[in-house]
Amino acid sequence: MLSSLLLGANSVIAVCYFAISFLIFQGLRRGQKHLLKNPLVLATVIIFFTCAVGHSVHVVGGIVDEQYSQLTMQVQVVVDLLTASIAVIYFALRRQYSLLVDGPLLLAQTQSQLAKAIAELAQTKGNLENAVVERTTELLHANQQLDELLGREQKARQEVTELLESISDAFFALDGDWRFTYINSQAENLLQRSPEELLNRHVWSEFPAIVGTVFEREYRRAATEQVTVQFEEFLAPLDKWLGVRVYPAANGLSVYLQDITERKQEQSLLQELNHNLEQRVTERTSQLAAANKELEAFSYSVSHDLRAPLRSIDGFSLALLERCTNLDEKGKHYLQRIRAASQRMGELIEELLHLSRVTRSEMRLQNLDLSAVVRNIASELQQAQPERVVEFAIAPDLTAPADPQLIRVLFENLLNNAWKFTSRTKSARIEFGKLPLKQLKFFTERSLSPFNSSNVYFISDNGAGFDMAYAAKLFVAFQRLHSEDEFPGNGIGLATVKRIVLRHGGQIWAESIIGRGTTFFFTLR
Repeated sequence: MLSSLLLGANSVIAVCYFAISFLIFQGLRRGQKHLLKNPLVLATVIIFFTCAVGHSVHVVGGIVDEQYSQLTMQVQVVVDLLTASIAVIYFALRRQYSLLVDGPLLLAQTQSQLAKAIAELAQTKGNLENAVVERTTELLHANQQLDELLGREQKARQEVTELLESISDAFFALDGDWRFTYINSQAENLLQRSPEELLNRHVWSEFPAIVGTVFEREYRRAATEQVTVQFEEFLAPLDKWLGVRVYPAANGLSVYLQDITERKQEQSLLQELNHNLEQRVTERTSQLAAANKELEAFSYSVSHDLRAPLRSIDGFSLALLERCTNLDEKGKHYLQRIRAASQRMGELIEELLHLSRVTRSEMRLQNLDLSAVVRNIASELQQAQPERVVEFAIAPDLTAPADPQLIRVLFENLLNNAWKFTSRTKSARIEFGKLPLKQLKFFTERSLSPFNSSNVYFISDNGAGFDMAYAAKLFVAFQRLHSEDEFPGNGIGLATVKRIVLRHGGQIWAESIIGRGTTFFFTLR
């Protein structure tokens, strides 16, 4: 029984020694391999291992043959004593000579740790230097941006100041407490106060005269409602009319002032002039009304009082020709000339009356077929002189708002002119039509600019024509461009035509080439 317990104890001790040796060896391999090169450490591991072997031999010997038990016990005791001696010597030497034994190991370990620390410190230093460089660069860039921003802000302020100083308006700014924060030179001149006197001071205390006026009411409305206000008001302390524009802002008001005293004075003067003009127009209208009455009376006198003597002259001249048979040829010639002159004068009076009626007659506009009017007059002309062969080219379906009676008079005069001045032309041709303004390339922009119609009507012929140097006389009463012997007429027709065109809100002009004909152009509103 005792031997069995001894064998079990030695087995446990042997396992423990093997385990300790293995764990020490593995720990040294994994943690500090440099200690394996130390003889004492390696000897300790070997001793533990030999102790484990000694106990194992004792256990094996006791199991195999009990006679070897004493021998293996002695071997075990020798091994244990040897192990204990080595351990005592190792710890004694380690205590006395630890520096000599562990110094190189500790030095190597310290050097290793120091090298690692130096490497880490160098890396940390490099990282720190890089961080410092990056931060310095960032700070320099930030400072540069800040300098640029401050420069732009300063430049912007300078530009705003220069702008506010350069504008013609007087300008000042008020903060939320109604204090002046800025005043330009124009405002200084207008308000007759320097910036030093106004800056950081209340507008109400500096200008008490505006308290309770439209100035205060509109300023406060702009600030309260955050709306732009504009008004004109007389400022008594400055003896000036001011045009005021007030713009609200988050921190106050911007106020622009204009001295409009001169404009107000001009407006007052203009109102006075307009009043005087209205009075003069009223007086002139009364005068014109009286003149029209006088003209009507004159027309009545012409139509009755002047034509009656002419009829008497013509009648008595005819009676003398018929009854005085003993008159010689010269006397008869004189009487015939008297009759012709009285008849001619009667015709002129009749034309003047007709011209007067055209000017004074009431307009009755309706959409009129101009082509039909021209065709009717052309037919009448051909019936009056069927021996003449004249080609009429009349554009169809041309209509315009016009007075029927006046338009007929217009076309009668123009077509009679064309008929008359083509009397000596072979293959005579008269044309009526319409052209857009853009096709009239021979007119200047100045002559076309006042037209208020997109279409131009025309009547052209290929007759005698006239010299354009005398075109200015064409529409003047009693002005003729041909002699009575060439083409008879009284010089009233074209003056009548022009008045009719003007009454229709249009214009009329002519283009002509001597020997190649004439074209009359006219517009209607």
